[in-house]
Amino acid sequence: MNKLQRSFLLLSELGPGQLASYAEYRLQLRSGRFEKTILPACPPLPDPQAALERAYLFSPDHEFTEERKKEILQQAAEILNGQYHPFSGKAAPLDFTLPEKQLLPWPHYGDTLAGLDIKQIWEPARFNWVIPLCQAYQIEPQEAYAEFFWQKFADFRHLNPPLLGPNWASAQEVALRMLMWLLAAQCLAGSSATTTARQAELCTALWQHSQRISLTLAYAHSQNNNHLLSEALGLMLGGLIFSDTSSGKRELKTGFHEFEAGILHQIEEDGTYSQHSNNYHRLMLHLALLFMRASTLAHLRPSAQVQERLALATRWLGGQLDALSGQVPNLGHNDGSNLLPFGASAYSDYRPTLQAASQCFLGAPWMERGPWDELSRWLGMKISNSPVMNTYPPLKTSYVRVGDAATWASLRALRYHSRPAHADQLIVDFWHNGVNLLTDAGTYAYNLADPWQNGLATTAVHNTVTVAHQDQMLRSGKFLWLKRPRAQVIPTQSDNIAAIVYCDLPVAYTQIRTLVVAPGKGMVMLDQIELAKADRELVPVTIHFLLPDWQWQLLENGIKLTHDAAQFTLLLSAVNPADESDIPGEISLIRAGTPLEGKTKDPLRGWVSPTYLHKQPALSLAITYSVFHSLEIKSHLIL
Repeated sequence: MNKLQRSFLLLSELGPGQLASYAEYRLQLRSGRFEKTILPACPPLPDPQAALERAYLFSPDHEFTEERKKEILQQAAEILNGQYHPFSGKAAPLDFTLPEKQLLPWPHYGDTLAGLDIKQIWEPARFNWVIPLCQAYQIEPQEAYAEFFWQKFADFRHLNPPLLGPNWASAQEVALRMLMWLLAAQCLAGSSATTTARQAELCTALWQHSQRISLTLAYAHSQNNNHLLSEALGLMLGGLIFSDTSSGKRELKTGFHEFEAGILHQIEEDGTYSQHSNNYHRLMLHLALLFMRASTLAHLRPSAQVQERLALATRWLGGQLDALSGQVPNLGHNDGSNLLPFGASAYSDYRPTLQAASQCFLGAPWMERGPWDELSRWLGMKISNSPVMNTYPPLKTSYVRVGDAATWASLRALRYHSRPAHADQLIVDFWHNGVNLLTDAGTYAYNLADPWQNGLATTAVHNTVTVAHQDQMLRSGKFLWLKRPRAQVIPTQSDNIAAIVYCDLPVAYTQIRTLVVAPGKGMVMLDQIELAKADRELVPVTIHFLLPDWQWQLLENGIKLTHDAAQFTLLLSAVNPADESDIPGEISLIRAGTPLEGKTKDPLRGWVSPTYLHKQPALSLAITYSVFHSLEIKSHLIL
């Protein structure tokens, strides 16, 4: 693809608005304007506590079971011992020390620093780890919880002077840090450690943070994703605190309008979120819930259109939920974000988010009362007793499912109106008894050495079909795909789902995928692949499945997996539709990047990443068939 072709695709697929915003940001960056910026002095605040109270978004909850109290106090004790869980993974030292002592103006920092993924630097500086301290203080108001926060706040301020260093490079990180600081200020306000001097210092820091956000709104516009929503909310918070000033009033108004515009641009009419990621969908809903709280404090009323889009997005997420586990498919980017983890049994538990969003945007809870109500309570909601789960019919979206609560499959097919995340059209997930048997690999990392620079975004690691070893789209950057495939759901009978995709690639093709699920018994899937042009040479067509890391036994035409009392078998066959003749396939089985069967080597295959910078072995089964024009592949998953 030459520069002219790339420019045409960028213009047609991203649109002139996003490109113009990005060009504006790059021009400002190259001009050196950002490096020359001197933040205006923080306006004087006669009563810092009163100013902070204007931005208190939460209703600290005291309604904990004894078991939950014990869990929270253990988490808080771990924090006091200097340990936290980055990206909700394994414990690590809570340390703000930067790998380089000399700090440069923030524009000098990119995706890595001293060999580290920049997100490893940002994660402790988000201050999400303060949540257990805030909760523990509601149970046992120990001064140690508040003092620890204020000491860490002072450490951060000392190590990260305004606009210097990597923790100022992302305005989104700046905004998310503001949220956590305000949560701590609210929950720990009654402590003797929360002095007027410390509150005044916090107000100064929040002022500096809101001013940093204002500098790069052009970049947020160019991304048109959760960056814009986070930063708009950050502006609203700064505006609330400094609402007695003209600049505060301006920031509040700007933040409100930017958030509303972002929601209308980023949520489609079927509830799909622009980033094509369940984790970012959750983050968007978290930000929206906080936006509603901030709007109430500001005496502003979000438009009916915004609330309608958020209702659609809530129902969309409800359509992804596995009712038995509380999990959703590991769709698209997964960077370990869980802004509001209140009430979640694990990082992968989406029930608290869905319950709170349903309360807020649908007017009733999604589920019966349970531990997942904790987030709703922290957001000041009263839980009613009328679930909406059976009241609202399933949405006809680009992500459809079939089956029952215990055994179900989903299929993804859409026409992109925003940047794709992964090349994963017609991906299938299959769940049984709360276990994801056909799963998505996730992300693992954006910014490590090859192949871990968003490597799990490729088609070959997803539960779909790859033709001629091509991705479904042309990759033009770590987060940029061009020449997007066109896909759509095909109307079918109620007991099956189907979709079609056309990929306009050097070896162009059409794929139709149909799923039938028999609850408690399994699934039958038919893939019909037709090349746009009959080739003179054989073209490889590969079907791939990412399976759990269970005991395995290869069969003549598939694989059998067992784990304790559970087991299932996956059988495959392929035929030439012209004459119904069998087409032999070549099996490849890879675990954790290591081939177990077959000649194929691929370090990206055989991994599943439940959260950022954490990956676990899985079984990657791929069968490759060679065809001149077309084939049909039948996959039978037997429970």
